[in-house]
Amino acid sequence: MGTVVKVALGILLALVLLIVGCAAIIGIGAGLEQPGGGDDTGLEDSGGGGGGDASKRSPQKTRRFSGNGSKNIGTIKVTDDAVLTFRNPGDEIGGSLFIVTDQDFKINVNSQGKRGSSVLEPGTYRKVDVTANGDWTMTIKAR
Repeated sequence: MGTVVKVALGILLALVLLIVGCAAIIGIGAGLEQPGGGDDTGLEDSGGGGGGDASKRSPQKTRRFSGNGSKNIGTIKVTDDAVLTFRNPGDEIGGSLFIVTDQDFKINVNSQGKRGSSVLEPGTYRKVDVTANGDWTMTIKAR
């Protein structure tokens, strides 16, 4: 297959993933999203962080998510300043693409890198969607 054809296919795949991600954000195309594990199962303590009276709050949990392609991971509650880190080696056709958004656009990660990070402020992030090429992992941990 020629280089021009491979590049064209890569661009086409990236556009399709972007359209599917946007459709998921605005609620079009029910059934395209895979319900995920937004529950607090399998989480570990990462310390109190954030100052204030730690005895009145539960400690920030480290959350780990993984998948292949698009996935809705549900609601994420962040009690202290946190860092979202990700790894996404991508795939052979479209390369690396990693997008994370929530219903209120408080999370907005859009990367073509194989890894990266973004700061999250305390809050509740609803309907968190990940759109990626290939396998990916994402961790949210207190700063």
